[in-house]
Amino acid sequence: MAPPLDPLSAVEMVGSEEIARRISPNRNLIKGVPPAIPFFGSEDRFLVGGREFMKLSRRLGNTAKLYVAEGVGHGFFNRYPWLERTTYLADRFLADYGYIEGKPAIELPEGEPGMKLVEESP
Repeated sequence: MAPPLDPLSAVEMVGSEEIARRISPNRNLIKGVPPAIPFFGSEDRFLVGGREFMKLSRRLGNTAKLYVAEGVGHGFFNRYPWLERTTYLADRFLADYGYIEGKPAIELPEGEPGMKLVEESP
């Protein structure tokens, strides 16, 4: 959920540019990684890295789906109503790829904000 996929945008969190480059998923992404489902708020500074991750995933042929919650920032998924939505979508995603079985454990109430699928790869 809202990972800093390019830690160069958050060097202060990891200590140095060298460390950020070495641990950056975007700078070390390879073909054939498991499917990914990043979630970001539209106001999250890490969304730029999420969009770059999607571009790289498409180029490599990796499966990924990027969801964005409009009008919220980093950490939005820790509270209502987003916790339920991200949990539901993650549950469906894992079931779609055979990691878990059965229906989602959470039912979503109607009429509340949804998550927008903004990019999908391949």
